[in-house]
Amino acid sequence: MVPGIVPVTAVIGRTADTAVVLAGLAACADGVAVSVDVVLRRGNPGAAKLSPNRGWLHGAPVRVPLRVRFADGTEATGPDTPVALPPGFGPAAIGPPPAATLSFGGSSSVPGRTRLRYWLRPLPPAGPVTFTTSLAARDLAESTLTVDGALIRSAVKRAIELWPADPAVDADPGQA
Repeated sequence: MVPGIVPVTAVIGRTADTAVVLAGLAACADGVAVSVDVVLRRGNPGAAKLSPNRGWLHGAPVRVPLRVRFADGTEATGPDTPVALPPGFGPAAIGPPPAATLSFGGSSSVPGRTRLRYWLRPLPPAGPVTFTTSLAARDLAESTLTVDGALIRSAVKRAIELWPADPAVDADPGQA
């Protein structure tokens, strides 16, 4: 499945030298790919040291938390590290799994910009969907951005199904 693109790009929060941007949403029936960019102003001293990508992958004390709240009050919070399970999963989890999950899906960086990718499931209901983040290491206080859940849901109509669901697959197609 190729997800349908949600036509929204917006700043979640910014300081004099740092911006956290909702860079992309792409939806299919079972969830939403979320891309968040952290952009540092050019010429910023210490930019390499405080890169969010470096923070997770190389031990620097930088983390970009992301929380998503649906119109019905359901919340999903991203994991604390790129290899952690979403909150509410794993051997230490107590009670039923959360109604929504936000899984870390990777990151990429160029100088001054890091893209963080997440998978949000399920597809949010219609109504406001609020994205919340902060970045203490860059003096960014908690900031929010609200996107219309109906806009996200409408992107599913633009998703492209590449193959039918559950196709019959040969155990060894090379033997045919």
